[in-house]
Amino acid sequence: MIDLKGLATEVTFFKEFADKYGIGIEVIRHGKFKSAVEPFIRNDISDENREQLSTLLNDIWGNTAAKISASRKIDANQFKTAVDSLYGMIPEQSLKYKLVDKLVQKSEYDDFIKSKIGTSKDEKLNKVSITNYINSYSDKDSSGDGVAILYASGSINNGDKYGDIYSEKYVKYIQELKNDDKVKAVVFRINSPGGSANASDEILYELQQLKKVKPVVVSFGDYAASGGYYIAMSADKIYSEPNTLTGSIGVFGVMPYYKEIANKNGIRSDIVATNANSAYYSALNGLTPYGVAQVTRSVEGTYKRFVHFVTQNRKQTFEQIDNVGGGRVWSGVRAKQIGLVDDLGTLNDAVKFAAQKAGLKSYGVTSYPKRKTAFEQIFDDMNEDDISARLIKNKIGKANYEILEQVTNQKLKSEVKMEMPYQIKIN
Repeated sequence: MIDLKGLATEVTFFKEFADKYGIGIEVIRHGKFKSAVEPFIRNDISDENREQLSTLLNDIWGNTAAKISASRKIDANQFKTAVDSLYGMIPEQSLKYKLVDKLVQKSEYDDFIKSKIGTSKDEKLNKVSITNYINSYSDKDSSGDGVAILYASGSINNGDKYGDIYSEKYVKYIQELKNDDKVKAVVFRINSPGGSANASDEILYELQQLKKVKPVVVSFGDYAASGGYYIAMSADKIYSEPNTLTGSIGVFGVMPYYKEIANKNGIRSDIVATNANSAYYSALNGLTPYGVAQVTRSVEGTYKRFVHFVTQNRKQTFEQIDNVGGGRVWSGVRAKQIGLVDDLGTLNDAVKFAAQKAGLKSYGVTSYPKRKTAFEQIFDDMNEDDISARLIKNKIGKANYEILEQVTNQKLKSEVKMEMPYQIKIN
């Protein structure tokens, strides 16, 4: 079976569930396209979110479909028919409509590979697993002057942990690269849907200091949106992949509270405080009116700061950025058209440009952060919270776990977020 069906997205909504069980959710956002909060405040998709999702999916699928049909030498209309009709599910139809070249058994396939590499059928096919291949990878010659690639993958968080993008850890990485005389330019490879506004701001500041002494070139991977886009605003040049999800220039805060469900079950609270707004938020009573006003000011201020740095880097006005901002997510191709990125290109393109900008004719390439040893990884994996999360994820499935985390994540109520509303994965 070839699972070839185009792209679709399904948005899950929790408002009716929350109303039914007496869970209040206070939402404050800037950007009508900042749809990360929609599941908490609506029971259906908004026109704005439907518009951006349709545009985004069609951009990505259009690029993907064109490459597949060109590679398979299939007419575009014929390819569309094959996809719409799910012909890939039936092997004989896959062959008939040129989705494959031949139907073979695995041993026949192995013999085909042997013939291609000049190995006789009697010899064992020497295979290398992806894991062993990655572990065998070594950086290019790092002696002498060079370009450093700093990889930033995952959500952006405060703290000093491994995994994802933790601000304290990345501040140290950036400062080390700044002070390393052998590093003449830095390529910042971003693959992130965003996260904490405060952590994003810390990372951006350090990159701005780095840029004062060395070229900083940014390369986008699958995602570089919201906070992931924000931390790119120190770049001398931004490269994006055609299907990168980027933009999402917007800010939000979500604060759940449980007053109604608590009251229904005989739970109430009294508050004793020293100041007028010591209890501006509580899990039982939610935000006070003044608390709402102040959080709104915080969200609006963070949005203005976001747009300010984008205007400086992209050399556009506040109004121009605001028009393509509002939380809207764009494909890399579309981002190039509206000026959110400089060029479409790969990580290698970014490395070559960084070396050129640093005046390097010959250079080595090093990668950061350095790979952890197996011993270090064992201790990271022993974290109690991570172990619990993995157990739950294995029981209920990754997709269901992500929905559960969206509802229960304690960080929702403690931080202003720069985060994408969704992730698109092509399996």
